[in-house]
Amino acid sequence: MIIDTAKEQILSKGLAEITIVNAQFEAAYYEAKILAHNISRAKTKITDSKTSITRQQINDLMQGVLEANENLLGIYAVFEPNQLDGLDAQLIDDQKSGSNDKGRFAPYWTHDDDGNIQFEAIVEKDLSPDAERDKDGVRKNEWYWCPLESRKICVVEPYIDTVQGKETLMSTVAVPVIKDDRVIGVIGADIALTTLQKLTEQVNHSLYQGQGETAIISHRGILVGYSKGDQNLGQSIKKAWAAEAQDLLKIIQAHQPIIRIHPQTQQIEALTPIYIGHSETPWAMLIRISQEAVTVRAKELDRAMTLLQDKHTKWEIFVGLTATLTALLLIFLASMRMIRPMYWATDKLTSMAKGDLTIQADNKLPQGTDQLVQAVKGVNEELRKIVSAVFHSAFQVTAAASEIGRGSSDLS
Repeated sequence: MIIDTAKEQILSKGLAEITIVNAQFEAAYYEAKILAHNISRAKTKITDSKTSITRQQINDLMQGVLEANENLLGIYAVFEPNQLDGLDAQLIDDQKSGSNDKGRFAPYWTHDDDGNIQFEAIVEKDLSPDAERDKDGVRKNEWYWCPLESRKICVVEPYIDTVQGKETLMSTVAVPVIKDDRVIGVIGADIALTTLQKLTEQVNHSLYQGQGETAIISHRGILVGYSKGDQNLGQSIKKAWAAEAQDLLKIIQAHQPIIRIHPQTQQIEALTPIYIGHSETPWAMLIRISQEAVTVRAKELDRAMTLLQDKHTKWEIFVGLTATLTALLLIFLASMRMIRPMYWATDKLTSMAKGDLTIQADNKLPQGTDQLVQAVKGVNEELRKIVSAVFHSAFQVTAAASEIGRGSSDLS
């Protein structure tokens, strides 16, 4: 149960984080695609109206794209010989227009170290079909030939190139410029991959306190980011993970998300494809974590929950006792409020029984007991009347007796 839950969590994490990778590439893809589309439309209108789109106008468009996208390392355009305006022969080595040593329009716009934008023409030898190939047989100018030959968007395998004098791990999103069903040029945007290394570290740290490992791997197995260190970045996983490289490549190139228990290491392993635009060569995010780390973490969480529940139970008991004592106190006070008038009435009646028929004004008499007070006062008043009447009658009897006594004296 714990392992199944962990597998779902790891796969979900991978699916969530690839959106960050996608975002970096999508910006480059759409800028290149829109620029290629606009140039293609302009070329179509040129044919119809006999007007011309100038190299300067395209340069202005490219400069605007780069100014609006600081995350792009650079943006370039390369047109086939005489397919833009037919002016190649007149513009050989015209750096101001972005024309190279053969006159082809091939500007490359970049940010320098100070953030300023500048451009240069891509020389002809860098566009040769016979360019040097890497250990996997990939041409170093695949950023040009891939969209030219495939007629599709290409996400170029990661490579290290010099940008404004600095070696940079980068990739390129390149799209073909198509007119009348022919590829007449290529538009591409370069992306620095340094942020992906930081992303793998962040993802790994967020899962089980960094006890696993996270990597971003290209379609052909180039290591783009690795949470355990950057020493192998830009190199094939055949070097980093020689024993399992073929198995990983097979899964990556199947283009399907997978979550499994690794047959040899028994680690939980998730691979999630990363699609860019309409590219048919997705990259992948790899996340690994040992079952032991998952189990230990689950036990820690269980202990934490138990402790939290114990604290919660103690708090409930404390609150319950406090509420009970408060209720008892309120009952006591209410009872005293009810009994006090009775004590007062009993005291007054006892005093009256002893002959004290005086009830003096008392400002401390209980509130809300007017009827009881009036009743006691009424009894007191009646007793006073009775006593007064008795005294009056006794006085009359005494007076009469005195009168009779005087009469008897006179008769004798």
